Amino acid sequence: MGRGAVREAFRILEESALIRIRPGKGGGAFVGTGTTRAVTRSLSDLLRFGGLTVDHITEARLGLERLIIDTVAHHAGPQELEHLAESVERSAHLYTHGRRVEQTEEDFNFHVLLAEATGNSVYPLLIRSVVDIMEPIVQRTGVSDALRRHTLAAHRTIVGHLRRGEGAAAQRELSRHLLEIHTRIAGHGRRRRQPSQN
Repeated sequence: MGRGAVREAFRILEESALIRIRPGKGGGAFVGTGTTRAVTRSLSDLLRFGGLTVDHITEARLGLERLIIDTVAHHAGPQELEHLAESVERSAHLYTHGRRVEQTEEDFNFHVLLAEATGNSVYPLLIRSVVDIMEPIVQRTGVSDALRRHTLAAHRTIVGHLRRGEGAAAQRELSRHLLEIHTRIAGHGRRRRQPSQN
């Protein structure tokens, strides 16, 4: 995702009153009085009526989260990285105790915490909107225990890379992880569309 695309996204969000742009020193993008519900509703409608596909969401999410990872690698402090590590351990605890729905929620929360670790309040706004769209899709698709373990391992690996200042390696692991999830969702969709054999 190029800087021009990010600027255009910020412009659209500002027009929707979801953020406000403050110029000058100490300025930047700040969350407005709106909530993620407006963005989520728009994305949900597009997904439902065919104007948007899971492929579109995954492609945008990859670009956005790679940008987030790059920002976190350069700017996040030990406290933000510790919050990410704690999220991974919460997810592991929920997995061990068979609390699958809560674990899925925590796995998505990891990505929100990543966005929060940038220090830019616009990124969590965008990621929460994506999470609100993707979480029910993932829940409907079903998450195997193997995929849950892979997700835990991926999140641990991402945190490890970030703690060592390995932003590029964290980006690669994130991309691999998101594409793995996408492949499962796409495969589930293809199976549902196949006609039943008599």
